[in-house]
Amino acid sequence: MNAYLFDLDGTLVDSIGDIAACANLVRGSFGMAPIPEALILTFIGKGSRHLVARALVGSNDGADPDAATLDEGVRRWVELYETHMMDRTRLFPGIAQALARLHGPKAIVTNKPGESARRLCQRVGLDRMCAAAIVGLGDVAERKPARDGIDRALALIEARGGGTAVECAVFIGDSEIDGEAARTAGLPFVGVLWGLGTRAELERAGARAIAEHPDELVACCERAMG
Repeated sequence: MNAYLFDLDGTLVDSIGDIAACANLVRGSFGMAPIPEALILTFIGKGSRHLVARALVGSNDGADPDAATLDEGVRRWVELYETHMMDRTRLFPGIAQALARLHGPKAIVTNKPGESARRLCQRVGLDRMCAAAIVGLGDVAERKPARDGIDRALALIEARGGGTAVECAVFIGDSEIDGEAARTAGLPFVGVLWGLGTRAELERAGARAIAEHPDELVACCERAMG
């Protein structure tokens, strides 16, 4: 069987606004002024601890906060994000239709904490559309670009398919981190342009095909897996 593995934020859901808003709420809880959303976008993709560390520093440069401050920042982030994760977050237009046209088990591999990812997916219906597996940080030891999440998702797909082997799989995402994770796991990578990554970044990440709109996902996956 064929299987389709997806990144979550920036690929299936438009969640950037809520992530950025919560990052600034964390800053505010420490008495810091908000920073531009465009800057916060550059912190996204390496997990919540990295995001919070960079948000508290206010740039991509400089040392992380001390461990106690960072731990407290992450605690506040989790609490705030659980409250505000669906203020503006929605499926990207056309995603539900594209997923329905991909025939085979579909799973999600994200650097978001697994429990948060599953709650978000339940609220937007992705728990039904990508029912094979939703794997996040905490479900596996290492975040993307490590292959742990991809390996876990493939194992769950095969187990829930009665042991039927996955003959071909593709990873779909919007960032160079996703491309590196796919390469590390030995999967073809399909890039999408409605998230954070540019065409040049996705090409550099080894994308075999790049979709400009969800309508193109089926054809891009076929090209990548062919």
